[in-house]
Amino acid sequence: MNGAVPSGLSSWCDDEIFRGATTIPRDKDNETLAQDALHWLIASRDEPGDAALQERLRIWRATSPAHERAWQEAERTWDALGDLPAASESKPQQRKGGRQSASATMRAASRPRGRRVTATAIGLIAACLCIAYLPVVMIWFSADHRTGTAETRQIRLEDGSTVYLGADSAIKLAYAPERRRIHLLSGQAYFDVAPDRNRPMTVVSGDVETTVLGTAFDVRMQSSSVAVAVNHGRVAVARADDARDAGPVLRAGDWARVADGTAIERGTGAADAAGSWRSGTLIVTDETVADMIDEIRRYYRGKIVVLNAGLGHERVTGVFKLNDPLAALRAVAEANGGAVRQISPWLTVVYRN
Repeated sequence: MNGAVPSGLSSWCDDEIFRGATTIPRDKDNETLAQDALHWLIASRDEPGDAALQERLRIWRATSPAHERAWQEAERTWDALGDLPAASESKPQQRKGGRQSASATMRAASRPRGRRVTATAIGLIAACLCIAYLPVVMIWFSADHRTGTAETRQIRLEDGSTVYLGADSAIKLAYAPERRRIHLLSGQAYFDVAPDRNRPMTVVSGDVETTVLGTAFDVRMQSSSVAVAVNHGRVAVARADDARDAGPVLRAGDWARVADGTAIERGTGAADAAGSWRSGTLIVTDETVADMIDEIRRYYRGKIVVLNAGLGHERVTGVFKLNDPLAALRAVAEANGGAVRQISPWLTVVYRN
């Protein structure tokens, strides 16, 4: 779950489950209940044969409808994220003749059972993180300029052009005497390009090339496409391997979206929508919910999980405030019959009502 077992799990298990207490926890707010439900779920998956634990869980769930709802949401979240396998416990040392040593028996008896999940889970998570984050690490090592979560930067280039780098984004410069080339490695950037007829600028984002002489435009890498929007001037957008598919030049207010295996999608909107995120306001027209959530993720310090794949295919149009990513996420979800549950500061779930 977002790279780690919750840090308070072991101590919580000791206090609430494994000490043998039979008291029923008092009612808590929704967020705390959701965290407790996840703790119960991890513990019960780790000890499926512990009848006493399962009975305490049954009592906890029966305490109130809110407890039962929290449990059901925890199960749904767990299924979406994938279960953590319980660690196999090492066998106590044996004396000759097959008898356990007294010290080994005491260590086995005193070991908190709820912590057995942690060692294997952490090792498994570490290996997965190395694989999952390798592309990110490679991008960050090769980038000339980069930003972190919710961070934006204004970069002045040697030719007088300005790049506004969006949150969690990276670019690499490849300037030469005869051309200016910038690779958008991840995220989003707004370019205000200084004119130079002898030295055009090309922004490369995946397999999409955007070429200009002097203009201002926005380029955003999405989960399955690249979007370009023009504030002023003229911009040519084409696939790197098929310049014939470029189509008409984009002008102020025009936008284009390039996805794999489909024709370039085009439209026209308000010119000031291009780069609106620089002032903390995101203006979108007919975007997918999945792409919007990807955008919000760059401003949210935690993991966002979408439980219903179909919800991500819905479309959304609107104005959203990026300085409150959770509110923006709720607005996007609710506009399409979805809902948002913040399980904890490190995990938020989006699902269809």
